[in-house]
Amino acid sequence: MKIAILVYANQEVGFGHWYRSIALANHAKQKEHLVWLIGNKMARGYDYFQTREDFPDDLYHILHQVKPDVLVMDLQNKVPEHIYDIIDGTNTKTVVLNGVGYRNEDERADATIVQGYPDAPPTQANTFYGPEYVILRQSIFNMKWTPLTSWFVWGGARNKLDILDRFHKSMKDESAMIIATNFAKNVPEPNTNHQVYIPEDEGIFPLMSISKKACIAMGMVAWELAVLGMPIYAFSWSEGHLKFAKTMQENGLLLAWDGIGLPPNEKIVGFLSRDFIPTGKRPDSKGVDRVLSIMEQL
Repeated sequence: MKIAILVYANQEVGFGHWYRSIALANHAKQKEHLVWLIGNKMARGYDYFQTREDFPDDLYHILHQVKPDVLVMDLQNKVPEHIYDIIDGTNTKTVVLNGVGYRNEDERADATIVQGYPDAPPTQANTFYGPEYVILRQSIFNMKWTPLTSWFVWGGARNKLDILDRFHKSMKDESAMIIATNFAKNVPEPNTNHQVYIPEDEGIFPLMSISKKACIAMGMVAWELAVLGMPIYAFSWSEGHLKFAKTMQENGLLLAWDGIGLPPNEKIVGFLSRDFIPTGKRPDSKGVDRVLSIMEQL
C-alpha cells in the first residue's frame, strides 16, 4: 500500500502523536508498504512532506501528488472537514488515530482507532478501541521493570511542566528522577534527593524501567508506563485528559487526581502517598500490527 500519515507535533501539545505515528510508519515499512509522513516536524530517514496546519492548499497538493491508498490522520482534535473534501472522489481510504483526551468516533472515516477507551460504546463497526489497539514505541516492550527507590516525574507538553517544580517542592524527602524536556524554561535545581534529566527520544525508557512509581501529567506516557506495570499517579490539564485518566483508573491501570490542574502541595503529598498496585490489562507489542491489519483490509 501507499500510506500517508498526517501528524503535527509541537511544544504545546507534546510529542505523543508524533512518536505513535513514527511507530506505525516503521512497522508499515517493515511490511514493505510505501510510507510518507506529512506534518510540521522534520523526519530523518523517511519520505517526508512539510505542511502548515492551517493551509489546506499545502495538503491538497501533497495528497494529489502522492495519491495514497490510505491516509492516516493523527491529529489533536476532530479531523477538519476540508481534509475529507480534498480526497473526495479519490480512492484514498481514511484512518483516524484518536489520542489520549479525544476518544470520539469519526463518521466520515473508514476506520477510527481509539487509543484506549471511547467516551461511549461505539455505534460504528469500524471503530476499534482498547489497550490492544494502543500504538507505542516498540522499545518499551523490550524493557523489564526493575524498580529501585526513585520516583519518575514527567510533564511533557509545555503547559504541564509546572508539575516538575511542584513535585520538587512538595516531595523534598523522596528520591526522584525529574524528567525535563529541552524546551522547559524553569527546570528544578537538582539536590540530594532529586536528580534532573533531559533525555533524548527513547532515552526516557531506561529511566522509566528503574523507577518505583510515576507522577505524571496525563498523556501517552501513561500507556508506556502501564506496559511496565508501574504504579502511576496522574494529574490532568484538560477535561478530555481527566475523563481518560478516570477511565484508566476504572480499568485498574493508574490513580487519577480528581480535578484539572494541580492541587495545593499538601494534597499532592496526600495523593502520592496513597497505596496503589495496578491490576488492569496492559497494552502489548501487537497494537501496531492490529492497526496495520485493519488498514490492509479497507
